[in-house]
Amino acid sequence: MIGEDCDFAQQGIFIRANRRRVLVCLGGLVCGGVISSALAREENSQKVSGLLTSTKQLIIFFSHTGFTRQLAQMINDQISADLVQIQPEKAYPEGYNALVALARKEFPNYLTPALVGIGVDLENYQHIYFGSPVWRRILSHPAEEFLKHHDLSGKTIFPFVTHGGWGAGNSFESVKKLTPNVDVREGLSILGSNVTSSLSKVAEWTRKNEQ
Repeated sequence: MIGEDCDFAQQGIFIRANRRRVLVCLGGLVCGGVISSALAREENSQKVSGLLTSTKQLIIFFSHTGFTRQLAQMINDQISADLVQIQPEKAYPEGYNALVALARKEFPNYLTPALVGIGVDLENYQHIYFGSPVWRRILSHPAEEFLKHHDLSGKTIFPFVTHGGWGAGNSFESVKKLTPNVDVREGLSILGSNVTSSLSKVAEWTRKNEQ
């Protein structure tokens, strides 16, 4: 099953969530105001170099309906990390039928989308919380694409997923397969519609990871 996780944001966003505000939208939006893409890239570079080097934890996620994004923010409430959203260069369709049609084309042909750059240096982080919706019992294509093209060797990954009722499927196994030489810890799987009522589960999971 796919389509259980879509995001309202169509731009690539970098969020400093523990400050509870959007620092910069790579697609051209900054805190509600419109700016040029060139200025967005310049400001994003300044934010990254000035703010992110002090932390060792990063949350990276892809979201399509908003459930995974919501879960990522709940996790960040517990650990105060930096938060980055994976965005395809071409946004997935919002309509369920259109999304299913595209997925049926992508899956058998092993097609994966090109991604917008995340704008952070992964070398600055040792612990990475990695989130994705579950599509057809595996990771979403953008999440897989990210892991295929980023070397996370020597890091520790804490995977988390949202799903539409079928559980995590093989998504955690996919993370392990795509990240050799990485310490992949126990994952967190939550039904998308239950995210807002799962605070205690999120808190327990992050507490174990911090030990």
